Amino acid sequence: IGLPWKIISRDNNFVIQYGEGARLRLMTSSMSELDSPIGTRIVSNKAITTQYLKRLGYPVQPHVCVNTIAQALKFASNHYPVVVKPVNAERGEGVEVDIRDERELRIILQVSLKKYKSIIVEKYISAVDYRLYVFQGQLVWAHRRVPPSLMGDGTSTILELLNAENVK
Repeated sequence: IGLPWKIISRDNNFVIQYGEGARLRLMTSSMSELDSPIGTRIVSNKAITTQYLKRLGYPVQPHVCVNTIAQALKFASNHYPVVVKPVNAERGEGVEVDIRDERELRIILQVSLKKYKSIIVEKYISAVDYRLYVFQGQLVWAHRRVPPSLMGDGTSTILELLNAENVK
């Protein structure tokens, strides 16, 4: 769209500046100062967001919002493989994908439900994951999200491999 831009910060919020002077706008990895407070609140809750998208006619995966292991197991019994995600976390925090059986799900839920008040258990579909950045109604960029992985070299520690990967 021809906007000048630059990265202001690469920390957890990844701040990007679009434009210059009086028309300058800032955007984090998922928000800008132009976002409405109510819109921001809605999208910070995955359960509300999913209900809203469904009402608008968008396809959504079968899912349930739970706060007990029994509720999650009941749903998952008819929907394996599943994904577990915290209702209110961002940027993939706490997300566990491709859970294929009750034993694995129980282990993940015991950890997740201690850390998060509510979680979503959803039918898992393997697909390419893209993050789209729209600014003032224009697609600014799209990036393919690739799950993290490390390949050992036979000599480096996991921490050394991780640090080297994070520099890329």
